[in-house]
Amino acid sequence: MNTAQFKIGMRVRYIPPHILKLVVNAMEDPAATINNLSCYEGVVSSVNESFVFVKYDIEIFDLETGKEDCTDQTTSPENLLIL
Repeated sequence: MNTAQFKIGMRVRYIPPHILKLVVNAMEDPAATINNLSCYEGVVSSVNESFVFVKYDIEIFDLETGKEDCTDQTTSPENLLIL
């Protein structure tokens, strides 16, 4: 997947390399990644030629501290599923 497919505001799910490898090798049902605790969702905040920048939901609001600040996380497009 290349970065041209991603647009600002798009919802995405991050699938870590170790989970993605299981899916590619048919060792895990792709639908199982939806509920995998290692996968998390966020919103695309910007895109360049190499990476997608995502504000992940888990970082937007910290219930313990009430902190709402977060930085965009650089993410490889190969590890993102468009929702």
